[in-house]
Amino acid sequence: MNREKIIIPRGIRYISEWNEFRFNKFPNKCIINKQLPGCGFTEYCINGPENVILCSPRKMLLENKKDQHPDDVYLVVNEMEKESEVDKDLSKEPKSVNIDEEGDEKKDNSEIYERLYREIDTYTYQRYLNNQPAKILVTYDSYRIVKDILESLGIFQSFYTVIDEFQTILHDSKFKSDTELEFLDILKQSHSALFVSATPMLEEYLNMLDEFDGLPYINMDWGSEDPSRILKPALKVLSMMSVGTKLPEIIQSYKSGNFEKAIRIINGYPREIISDEAVFYVNSVNHIVSIIKKCDLQPEEVNILCSNTPENLKKIQRKLGKKFTIGKIPLKGVKPKMFTFCTRTVYLGADFNSLCARSFIFSD
Repeated sequence: MNREKIIIPRGIRYISEWNEFRFNKFPNKCIINKQLPGCGFTEYCINGPENVILCSPRKMLLENKKDQHPDDVYLVVNEMEKESEVDKDLSKEPKSVNIDEEGDEKKDNSEIYERLYREIDTYTYQRYLNNQPAKILVTYDSYRIVKDILESLGIFQSFYTVIDEFQTILHDSKFKSDTELEFLDILKQSHSALFVSATPMLEEYLNMLDEFDGLPYINMDWGSEDPSRILKPALKVLSMMSVGTKLPEIIQSYKSGNFEKAIRIINGYPREIISDEAVFYVNSVNHIVSIIKKCDLQPEEVNILCSNTPENLKKIQRKLGKKFTIGKIPLKGVKPKMFTFCTRTVYLGADFNSLCARSFIFSD
């Protein structure tokens, strides 16, 4: 694997601030280790001058970007695409429907394809008419449809394909290996494929896979010119008897007004930050529901972020009531609720826009 390094100039904190940054300076197919989470790479994909197909492993992340840029991007909505199974016990084999062998679903697929064709045609035409780049947001599962439509329109070659959080291709293959392999196979046929992550798989593993072996591996170096840009989080590792005992303790502490305080440097000046928001990463909808019930949390106090499936909604409302539902990631300027519960479906790259939240990651 050929290693290359790009040194980010001093004074640049977000990619969009670097006027010389362009995708045409990268190899057409490569692995990009952006190193620094929250460096604005995804935002550049949306705001930059290139035509981009932004592929994400999670619907919620794409919906979050669409909500932030409603007039600039086109979000592919494929009703036949199943919601991610990542909230499920991965030791159990999920049942899947073979849509190629079901007559009714073939018909539905045809209708969806025709709708997407019309909408993408209209969207790209309007963007070109206004001399604006086109930005198409799509999950890994539906990328093949976008590629096929853009090829039919004769404009696919003008797009860069960016695979965000590409390490999930390997993680998710445990429960949908056929889908992930098909995605990689289709990317082979693409003229462009930028595999991007701040936490890529170890190189020795990538070298073992034909799909990644030999690709240029590019490190974005944020530390050489300005080491202060690399700030490690203040991480506390604690043991617990169980999620069901420790998490309610934290909730009670927040509800009692016993907030954590910290000094942070903002715009070059020290400032005291009081955390009155807590984000809990608990990869079990059943655990989340039982804890909310145990702590008697109300709908206005809690935001539940998980896979938006009928099964999950039924679990939530059966135990907590109809006023509880699967939430959305708050947009900038919207005050988040005091407690946010997240499963693994949302932890990749979501923009919470919180100025004071603390994150609690529970692993039993």
